[in-house]
Amino acid sequence: MTRPKLSFFVATVLLALHWSAAWAVRNADLSSFVNTGSGVAVAFFHGPHYLYSGGVSLRAHGLQFLSEDNSVIAIEDLSLQFDATGGTVKLGYKDALYELPIEDAMVCPLAKFVSRGAYTIYTIPVVREDEKYFSDSGLVETAGGYVAKEFLGTKYVKFLDAVDLMSGTAPLPEALKKAVIDKINSGLPNLDSSEEGTYVNADFNIDYKAYLTKEGDRRFIDIAGLPLRYSWDVGAGEKAVIRDVEVFKFPERQSGLQYRAVLLFQNAAVLRRFATQRKDSFQVFMESACSYYDQHPERH
Repeated sequence: MTRPKLSFFVATVLLALHWSAAWAVRNADLSSFVNTGSGVAVAFFHGPHYLYSGGVSLRAHGLQFLSEDNSVIAIEDLSLQFDATGGTVKLGYKDALYELPIEDAMVCPLAKFVSRGAYTIYTIPVVREDEKYFSDSGLVETAGGYVAKEFLGTKYVKFLDAVDLMSGTAPLPEALKKAVIDKINSGLPNLDSSEEGTYVNADFNIDYKAYLTKEGDRRFIDIAGLPLRYSWDVGAGEKAVIRDVEVFKFPERQSGLQYRAVLLFQNAAVLRRFATQRKDSFQVFMESACSYYDQHPERH
């Protein structure tokens, strides 16, 4: 089944949205961040979630913080800070601050989203609909689909729709794609399709690498890792059958949809790492970010 396309007008507006952060998506070899053995994808596609959660799913559980010389930095040695004077997010390490490239109005809703352990941020149900599932997952109906409740009524609803429908993808190398698909499809009753499916944009198989980078006087978080698009059909016993896996194209320019889409996945992975492993400090961070958010409704 196919999803509707965004109008040219909406697409143009989204691409024109202001973005002021420095370029911060690191180009890296696909094999360095695609984890073909991830159990996250298996759990998702072998359970019922995939039937309702096509769209955009922020599920990465693998993220390392690294210095420029590739030394691993323990999360206990980092602090996550919100600077209310400029609406920026920074990671503190050894008396230096490194900026995370995230839009100020995105910080509060995304922090709340990961804090409650949510994964599906946007979906257009084309295979199954279940209002109880959507409600239990914190998804609220909006024009054309369902959005995480934290983003309802914000400018990001159209953005999330565009991430789902307009993000560019490219083929994975054949051997890498086969390894990902074989791992997910293994153990399924059979691989015959009983019903046409759709796709989900997700980072089930991605292990991000977040580098604390210094260029001149600028310090920022430079993240390697791109999300994937999984195309699936419905097989025996309503289990998914994965037909194809593609990778998001590396952004060619700053401020475009592709760049902002990749940053969405990467930033969610950073925040989720703190939300799960530094819960107390993450709560303080989130309260500060949401106080700023409430004081600037014009930014929503």
